[in-house]
Amino acid sequence: MALSTLERIARQTIKRFLYSQLALLEASKLLRGDSKPLIRFTVEGWPPSVYFNFPIRDDRLAALGDELRLPSDLVLTKVRCRSGEEPFYALTLNVYRVSGLTNGLRAEWSVYVRDASGKPRYLVIEARASQPSMDPVDLITRASRIEHALIDGRLTTCVDSDGATFNARLLLPEPEHAKLFASANEWVEANDFIYWRNGVCDRAFYDGALANGKMWELDCNEAELVDHSHWARYVAERPQHIVLLAGAVELVISPWWNV
Repeated sequence: MALSTLERIARQTIKRFLYSQLALLEASKLLRGDSKPLIRFTVEGWPPSVYFNFPIRDDRLAALGDELRLPSDLVLTKVRCRSGEEPFYALTLNVYRVSGLTNGLRAEWSVYVRDASGKPRYLVIEARASQPSMDPVDLITRASRIEHALIDGRLTTCVDSDGATFNARLLLPEPEHAKLFASANEWVEANDFIYWRNGVCDRAFYDGALANGKMWELDCNEAELVDHSHWARYVAERPQHIVLLAGAVELVISPWWNV
């Protein structure tokens, strides 16, 4: 699914026009392609962001690769999410509320790829948003039904992908009984470059809240999950980790970094 010359030219034109409006002083540089946009992007702390890290089934890994048809310079790779664990092929669903570059609730299914750096990176294979937004694959991410709310100690999540839904109900422990999640450095650093299926990547710069902030790990066996999403066919029935991010994360994004 690598971009053709015409597709690349089209995306360059859209990028240069849209982001030049955000800073008139930089408009002329952006239109010439001599500058890259830097946009504030805040992952809100409420409701808590949640990561469902599913192991990809060994017998479905090849089929997933065939469906994704990744650019030749990106290869599916294993990642170590928790410090000290064995790396594994993972598919992550991340649901969160955002403000800045876009607003509202977002849900992103991602796998992990190795790029020229040799390091694991996120690669978004499907994105859903409660408000219309942009992405470098479809250009417009149309609004979808996403529910993500914390009520009476339960975090309830529903993501509707054209009728194929993912539902989760998570009971949050009291703070004094919560289990901290010791994230591996490579899982955090995978956010440095966030790829999309056509090879375009977003460059992310984030504060210490992501690397050093508190993350809570929930008991996967106690989670109520009903996964009818398209990607359920490729993963284990239960996630390997369910991780809550306690607090907001401030990021600066340079969209479509390599276009």
